Amino acid sequence: MNRISPTLTSRFTALLLSATLLSGCFGQGEGQQRIEGTLAPPPPPIPPGFCDPLFNFEDVCGPYTFNNFEGGDAAVVDNPDMSGSNTTDRVARMLKFQVMGGGTFGGTSMPLDASFDFANGTAFTMQVWASRQVPVLFKFEGLDQERSLDHSGSSGWEELCYDFTGATAGPDATALTIIFDVTVMGDAAGDPNNWTFYFDEINQVADCGGGGGPPPGGSAPTTSAPTPTQDAGSVISLYSDAYTDEAVVWPTDWSVPNNTTSDITVDGGLVKEALDISFFGIEFQVDGSSMTHLHMDVWTPDATSLLLKLVDFGGDGFGGGNDTEGVLTYDAASTPALAQGAWVSLDIPLQAFLDNGLASLADLNQIVVDPGPDGTDLFFDNVYFYDDNAGGGGGNAPTTAAPTPTQSAADVISLFSDAYTDIAVTWPTPWSVPNDTTSDVTIAGGLVREHLNVGFFGIEFQVDGTSMTHLHMDVWTPDATSLLLKLVDFGGDGFGGGNDTEGVLTYDAASTPALGQGTWVSLDIPLQAFLDNGLASLADLNQIVVDPTPDGSALYFDNVYFYDANAGGGGGSAPTTSAPTPTQDAGSVISLYSDAYTDIAVTWPTPWSDPNNTTSDVTIDGGLVKEHLAINFVGVEFQVDGSGMTHLHLDVWTPDADSLLVRLVDFGGDGFGGANADTSGDVILDNASTPALAQGSWVSVDIPLADFQAAGLASLADLNQIVLDPTADGSTVYVDNVYFYDANAGGGGGAFVNGNFETGDFTGWTLEQVPAGRGSIALDSSGQGGRAGTVARLVASGDASGTNDVLLSQVALGAGTIMT
Repeated sequence: MNRISPTLTSRFTALLLSATLLSGCFGQGEGQQRIEGTLAPPPPPIPPGFCDPLFNFEDVCGPYTFNNFEGGDAAVVDNPDMSGSNTTDRVARMLKFQVMGGGTFGGTSMPLDASFDFANGTAFTMQVWASRQVPVLFKFEGLDQERSLDHSGSSGWEELCYDFTGATAGPDATALTIIFDVTVMGDAAGDPNNWTFYFDEINQVADCGGGGGPPPGGSAPTTSAPTPTQDAGSVISLYSDAYTDEAVVWPTDWSVPNNTTSDITVDGGLVKEALDISFFGIEFQVDGSSMTHLHMDVWTPDATSLLLKLVDFGGDGFGGGNDTEGVLTYDAASTPALAQGAWVSLDIPLQAFLDNGLASLADLNQIVVDPGPDGTDLFFDNVYFYDDNAGGGGGNAPTTAAPTPTQSAADVISLFSDAYTDIAVTWPTPWSVPNDTTSDVTIAGGLVREHLNVGFFGIEFQVDGTSMTHLHMDVWTPDATSLLLKLVDFGGDGFGGGNDTEGVLTYDAASTPALGQGTWVSLDIPLQAFLDNGLASLADLNQIVVDPTPDGSALYFDNVYFYDANAGGGGGSAPTTSAPTPTQDAGSVISLYSDAYTDIAVTWPTPWSDPNNTTSDVTIDGGLVKEHLAINFVGVEFQVDGSGMTHLHLDVWTPDADSLLVRLVDFGGDGFGGANADTSGDVILDNASTPALAQGSWVSVDIPLADFQAAGLASLADLNQIVLDPTADGSTVYVDNVYFYDANAGGGGGAFVNGNFETGDFTGWTLEQVPAGRGSIALDSSGQGGRAGTVARLVASGDASGTNDVLLSQVALGAGTIMT
């Protein structure tokens, strides 16, 4: 399926409705007035894939028919919860009421298009919202085929995937029926909280293991798991290149299936691959009484949950009567959360298994792994027990330095940083709990503030922050799951003067950025966020209070300072240096935007960009850069036959976006919305992509066009749109050097200095003496000969002897490649 991102869906709907309403106004008095005999401006085109779902309940894709029955009452309403996985504007609400006679089948039936066919996919995903655990029936009328899955009751959106493999294909399915809690009579009138449900985004996909295209991040990892840092002396390893492994049977012969597990090489190291599994076992013999944790790195393209069972045989072998086990489950709501398409590092306290049924650690013998759903793929690395109390790096303290700050010292008021001069600070305050476990430690050659076993702590200072825009801090923790930060202003009359105010923010696994364990997290917090949460002024800032969860956590801090992002100075709100200069030969490039090449005709931004009035060309370090301020998404339109190209290149700089969707669209040769289906492919740039999207620095991205094709783009012959969509609406993005190129054509600077003359001069070249009348040497950008960009034009007129003396040369060059 080629679906537009939820953010793009929501914003585009608002734009389309606005344009439609304005175009139809007749107007009396003030406001819009339609002029007789003129056509209203057309609404912006619906982006490709917007209406692909069977039902997405957006107004522009309707109308929708609900045939409600036996107490069910479905209608299209505004999305009541935009904070979860479904951020589209409109959804279907289901109320289930009591009925005479006690019926329990209240629901709704929605007619299907006559072209519906299971040949287009035998699985169906649906976003569901419920305040309690509830079974949700999904039934095709006319086929007598139905499936039921449970919503967990998380009071949030969850995606359910219904597998109809083996169901009868064909258009006999006349309608889709949805019933919540089919065995219980509803009571929406008396108990609306428990009998109000929402559903949305019903998609037909290939299967429940990845949908209509490759899963995010592909079907297997391409990079290695993080390198372990625990000291080998405090580790008992079951599987890791970093340590010597114990004798292990992996998988056991009772695994289901037991023949789809193997060792594969990923990024130069061995990884345990388990394909299409229901569950598998690992057997060993370990006395874990001196260990504190079980570590494993997990990667999956499709599993939504992971049950882990740790078994102790009690010293007398399996089945001796005293076997015990502890069971834990990891999913999207756990800490850490199970993610798809990325390595997830689990550091599991063995106490958690003891709290959930395991009686002893003295004779550990089995780990059982059971993913949901059955048939998913899993990849494992670095599976070992370790003693966190033994030290040895990584487990309980950082071993690498925090990122080096890039703000100019003139724009900074520093509380703690080797990079700047700090003002007077009391850290920790006497009222911190406890106040005697804070010290400066040296990590990778620099000082870091260490807090061990803290309840909360305070920092005191005196700062006029009215000229500052942000608070920055780098945080590392091995065990904290959330971090409350309180910024306090004393109002100019000292503590307790009656006008003290404070703003409070919390960072955890769901925040942006997310609080992670075992890694440095850089927080750049707008001071406006504190003002929006209770702080009344920035003029007399005096305290920061830090309160982790749980009590007793360990925290490490570096580079704590206020700064002015509007003052420039590197790493602020805009780049101060240019993007890298392209090196592809102009003859193998189709350029959309670059000083290095001649650009084709491009509309940037499109009228349907949101917003479309915050994009401009700005000069950075002497060159033009495309600037996008506070955007939700932006479109670029052009017409390119990319069948001879291999890559799309762009240079990206952002101060705040943590991910960026890049969509490439082909119109199929007959324009937008023509009979030939428009197709698109999406590539996501984030901290897990290659290259990773970074903040405050230029990132050069070379995306193989094959990646877009693998994600749904059907052709390269009529490329017409690029959509850029940052995950966080309102992000700022700078873009330069956007072009398609053929990597197989060579070029790229080669052995020559200024080999393509795009600097506009003859730098690096020696011009031989040209006697009068013998010819001339000049630069030419006219495009003669079909060559885009700047070339050298040599004109040799010769003389009676036939001698030509017009010559360009370079000598004494270093090693390089000369390509013809």
